[in-house]
Amino acid sequence: MFKIGEFSHIGRVSTRLLRYYDQLGLLAPGFVDPQTSYRYYTVDQLPRLNRILALKELGFSLEEVESMIDSDMSAGQLRAMLTLKASELAREIETQELRMRFIGSRIDQIEAGDDQVDFMTKHVEAQPFMSVRSRFDALADVIAFSGRILESAANFADELPTPALLALWPNDWAETDIDVEVGLLGGVITTEFQVEPGRSLTPKTLPPVDVLSTVRVGLPDLAHGLYAAAGRWIEANDATLSGSIREVIMQRPGPGIEAVVEVQFPIT
Repeated sequence: MFKIGEFSHIGRVSTRLLRYYDQLGLLAPGFVDPQTSYRYYTVDQLPRLNRILALKELGFSLEEVESMIDSDMSAGQLRAMLTLKASELAREIETQELRMRFIGSRIDQIEAGDDQVDFMTKHVEAQPFMSVRSRFDALADVIAFSGRILESAANFADELPTPALLALWPNDWAETDIDVEVGLLGGVITTEFQVEPGRSLTPKTLPPVDVLSTVRVGLPDLAHGLYAAAGRWIEANDATLSGSIREVIMQRPGPGIEAVVEVQFPIT
């Protein structure tokens, strides 16, 4: 047997952590001297300690670790838990990568200003539009729903050309509980059809409008410089916004593919 200090060296953990694991019931000493209360551990306890440390390093909570090592978990169950944890970590990495891009975009805006944004004004005629207005939890849900629209449209009329996607932003920008109207331009399909339960596209006509137009690459939450530049253009040219901002998706985002979107600011 090893005293707690000796076992801490062998296991490469602190005595404080060993006492904490004992307190939680994760790793009790092999023997406690009733007279001195000294804790003793055996070499046979090292595999359990190593499993605890390995699972903790993978990101599992101590409660999850206890459940995993105390239950008679099959290889399939362990694989499923590890797969779930890998998915959680992948989402965290994606979130951090987006945050890094956001920071980089802010730095670029500070260093370069908004002179790189090119605008043009044009008149957009009335257009047939199949759309649904709905609320989404996050921007990723809007993007995913846009993909399902195209999939549903292909099933509805697979011989027709791929229609253009359009998103209308009627209210303030929001990161959650997003209010957006999204659908298909061009009148390729004119009959109401369901994309998913509770969300069906219905025909309407977008009114004619004069717009200030530019093209952005990337997600809307990285386009603060572009929108700031549009605001300065509108003010400098004595114009006013006169409707919902329109975003015509020219290239859908995907793995390794940036979104390419024409942003139209209705103006008078």
